[in-house]
Amino acid sequence: MAILFFVSINAHAVTYQTDVDVEFTFGPTLNLELSAADFFINLLPGNYSDSNIVTINVNTNAAYGYTLYAAAGDGVTYANTNIINSSDSDPSTNKFTSLPTSASYSSMSSAGDDTWGYSYSTNNGSTWVNYSGLPYCTPVSGDCTQGASLITTTNAADSKSIKFKVAAKASITKPAGTYRNVINFYAVTAPNPN
Repeated sequence: MAILFFVSINAHAVTYQTDVDVEFTFGPTLNLELSAADFFINLLPGNYSDSNIVTINVNTNAAYGYTLYAAAGDGVTYANTNIINSSDSDPSTNKFTSLPTSASYSSMSSAGDDTWGYSYSTNNGSTWVNYSGLPYCTPVSGDCTQGASLITTTNAADSKSIKFKVAAKASITKPAGTYRNVINFYAVTAPNPN
């Protein structure tokens, strides 16, 4: 004889719920690299010359492109666009001022004594825009969109390289010395156009 046991166990499922937040941080990246730290001109009295060429590389994954700006002055030591004799006690007298009008390199000789300007190329140096005076910007504000616009893109994840240089013309009586200022480059991503 077989004995069968049937055991019925009433098991209730236990449920516990907790919430976990899902959070994404997203921001476009924007990189700006320069091929050199300085612009250098070996300028002779009564003559004009241009500087070494600095390549500016801009890379971004921003969806709507960017604009690259350039402006003169560091906002503290050189609060203007003049290139100033750094050893002179009166920087208002021994300086190079920004070009008042644009000039080709060949016309720098008639551009005016003790002036300087910038030029750039977006096609690897095949052609250059005329030299112009560089506007001033206060970099402390972080908004230098009043600077000179060098290039604007509207493409997503865009990368560009431009070449940039400066030129100056000295009078025959310009005092010897080292003349300095700062050029700031700013890349700003474009906002969503919608």
